[in-house]
Amino acid sequence: MCSQSVIEKGINKLSIKKELAILHSNSVVTTLLESVSGLLTVLNSKREIVVINQNFNDLLGVTDAESFVGHRLGEVLYCIHSHEQGGCGENAACATCGANLAIRSALGNNASENDCVMSIKKKQKESDVVFKIKSHPLEVDGHNFVLLFLQDITINQTRAALENTFFHDFNNILSSLSGAMELIDHVDTNDSLKKVIKNSVQQLQKEMEIQKYIFQNDLSEMKIKREIMTIDKLKYQLDTVFETHPRRGNKKVEIINTNSNFSFDSDINLINKVAVNMILNALEASTEEQTVTVNISNKLDNLLIEVHNESTIPPEIQVRIFQKNFSTKANEGRGLGTFSMKVFGEKVLGGSISFDSNEENGTTFRLLLPV
Repeated sequence: MCSQSVIEKGINKLSIKKELAILHSNSVVTTLLESVSGLLTVLNSKREIVVINQNFNDLLGVTDAESFVGHRLGEVLYCIHSHEQGGCGENAACATCGANLAIRSALGNNASENDCVMSIKKKQKESDVVFKIKSHPLEVDGHNFVLLFLQDITINQTRAALENTFFHDFNNILSSLSGAMELIDHVDTNDSLKKVIKNSVQQLQKEMEIQKYIFQNDLSEMKIKREIMTIDKLKYQLDTVFETHPRRGNKKVEIINTNSNFSFDSDINLINKVAVNMILNALEASTEEQTVTVNISNKLDNLLIEVHNESTIPPEIQVRIFQKNFSTKANEGRGLGTFSMKVFGEKVLGGSISFDSNEENGTTFRLLLPV
């Protein structure tokens, strides 16, 4: 597993076996080793591995339970710098290594938490992995040890980097599209089509702002951008979205505004986001030629949006309808539509989301919003 044997490294294996016996005699340490589900190892004062838990053992694919004893962390994880001059923890690259800093902090009697970006070479293949490292000083029978927890967060870090790249690149595309729209405004062409395209571009820009905020911040702290809006304007935006929406197929979306001049002060983009999700869910539940009815009105000076379709939600689904990631579909990443309605409608906008569904009347979702 490691390129150097215990003998070649000059490790006092007898001394480490003694340390291992000390650790095994401590019930707290043995309980941790047996119960922690992540990667856990205990190092001695020389930063050498004394014991690892079963999960760590499985990760390394160790057949000889003691083959890792006396080696340092970078050696068993195949760090490309672990066999440079000075060895793991002593060469130039180690000065900024999150794992090395965490270990040394614990040896100085201070708990620490760092991210460690490690370049590894395994089976002639190089790659970068990222670990979340937590270290804690540990004293057992007068001997000093380091309790080291590791969590592989490579996928999370890669996803975050890709998300940032996506927002950056997509924003550049939107900027170009917005510039093109300004030029189209001066071209003698179909005014109705220009309005639809311009409105769609503006909504896409605002949706990008919302999504970027969600990725980078706590949603509960999101500040709404208030503006005076009328029901008629909201109806126009929804009409624009669903006039040519591919999810419509041969289904109909009928949007009714019972008080077009009623004005309200709220975040029109977030309201639109909730309403669009409600309508899309209704379309998905409807069969061809059926009609989804959207009624926008005011109720005691509150904005009320009701979306009705003719289908019925089974009782066993109704009790979990707003649960995150719950879906009747098998695909991963689904089950966010109704959850999104609840979060934005209630936690962000301060309204209430409700629904009723039965064989006689079909299904109606409602957003009631104090304005």
